[in-house]
Amino acid sequence: AMLGCVVVCLPLVGSAITLHVDCDLGSDGNSGGSWSSALQTVSHAYDRGQTLLLNPNDTLEIRVAEGNCQDNIRAEKSPLRLLGGFVNGTQQGHTSIEPAAPNQSILSSRTAIEIDSVWFENGHAANGAGIDSFNGSLTVRRCQFNGNRATNYGGAIEFQAANDPTGPMLTV
Repeated sequence: AMLGCVVVCLPLVGSAITLHVDCDLGSDGNSGGSWSSALQTVSHAYDRGQTLLLNPNDTLEIRVAEGNCQDNIRAEKSPLRLLGGFVNGTQQGHTSIEPAAPNQSILSSRTAIEIDSVWFENGHAANGAGIDSFNGSLTVRRCQFNGNRATNYGGAIEFQAANDPTGPMLTV
């Protein structure tokens, strides 16, 4: 009698990649896979994460060490969990992010974003100086918005969603 074996390969769904950022001690030449190899900017971590994710709907989690960062982050593809305030591997405080380039939002998003323990400070943009979110769900926890100014709409947050009652949601 012959015995057969069938191997079924299923795609991973709902998986996540975690990268680490330390704006003071990290380097964008590092891998970001651990605190000892932390990247320096969230924007570089997001871009690097896009090359590591198997599925565009998988979540990229970026953990940022407590401290002060300068960055302009563009999250356009995969969902993002941005967690700030890490000290010795645990979330204890907050991370402050100021814009690296003038007249741009600190965080511009076109996908689902969850943010915890991040302070958005001194952003200046036409719309959404702190966060500019368009057609993506946005969840904000334990965050502050200080000194952000927009010439049109949303000094702290500009949230735009399509006219779809089951679509993007803002949770603060």
